[in-house]
Amino acid sequence: MQPVPQSSVNPAPPVPQKIFQASIKQLLLATVLGALIAIAIAQSMTPRWTGKVTVQVGQITIPDQAPRLVETVLTTVERLNLQSFRTDVLKSLGLPLPGIGHKEATLVFDSMSATPSRAGDLLNLQVSAFSREQAAKVLQASVALLNGTHLSLIQPSLERMKADLASTGARLANTEREYDQTYRALKARSTQAGTAGARDILTSNVLSTLQNQILELKKHKEQLEDALDPARSYSTRVVGNIYVPERPSTPSKLLVVAAGTLLGLFVGLAIAFFRHAQSSREP
Repeated sequence: MQPVPQSSVNPAPPVPQKIFQASIKQLLLATVLGALIAIAIAQSMTPRWTGKVTVQVGQITIPDQAPRLVETVLTTVERLNLQSFRTDVLKSLGLPLPGIGHKEATLVFDSMSATPSRAGDLLNLQVSAFSREQAAKVLQASVALLNGTHLSLIQPSLERMKADLASTGARLANTEREYDQTYRALKARSTQAGTAGARDILTSNVLSTLQNQILELKKHKEQLEDALDPARSYSTRVVGNIYVPERPSTPSKLLVVAAGTLLGLFVGLAIAFFRHAQSSREP
C-alpha cells in the first residue's frame, strides 16, 4: 500500500475561518443592521458646542488689612451650581424654565457646571448649547450675573472707603491751608519784632501739631487710595477669553456610523461563535 502524497491532502480550515465562512450571511446582516441603526441615531443627533471660561473671584482690600476674596472659590462654585442660579441665567437670556419641553433651556440647565481651579482665586465654568453663539452668550450671562452678586457684597465697603477718602482729602486741604496761614503769621511777627515771644512759641507748637495732623492725613489718604486701586480691589472677572470650539463637541455622523457598523460586525461574530459552541456540545 503506497502512502498518499501530502500535496493531495486538503487540511481543514481553522475554526475561526470555518465559523466565518458558515455565518457570512448572518455577519453581513448584523453589520448592515448596525450601520442602519447608527445612521438613524446620527440623523437624530443635534450638534452641541461646549464652551468654557476661567473666572477670577473678585477681592477687596481694607486699609491696614490683607486683601480678601469677595467669597471663597468653593462658595462661588456652590453658588454657580445652584439650581436657582442656573434658572436666573435662563431668565436673563429670555429662555423658559427647564422641564417644559424646551430642548435648548434643558440642555443649558443640565450642562452648566463650575469646578475650582488649581489657583487659589480661579474657577472653571462650562456649558453646552446647540450653537457656538448660544454657548458664548450663556457664559457671558453667567459671569455677568455672578459679578453683579459679588458687587452687591463689596459695594457697601467700597462706598464707605470712597466717602472716607473724600472726607480725608477735604480735611487735609483745610489743615494744609491752616498751617500755611499760621506759618505766614508767625513769620511776619518774627520779622517785625526780631525776637521770639511767648505768643510765637505757642504758634510754633500749633504749627507742629498741624504738621503731625497733615502727615497722618496724608498717610491715611495714601492707604485709602492704595486699597481702592484696581489692582487691589476689583470685581469678579473673566481671565482670558470665553472659548467655544468651532466644531461641535458631539461625535461626527461619520464616526457614529462607523462605530455602529463595527459594533454590528462584532455582535454578529459573537452570535456566530456562540452558535458554534452550542452545536459542538450537541452529540
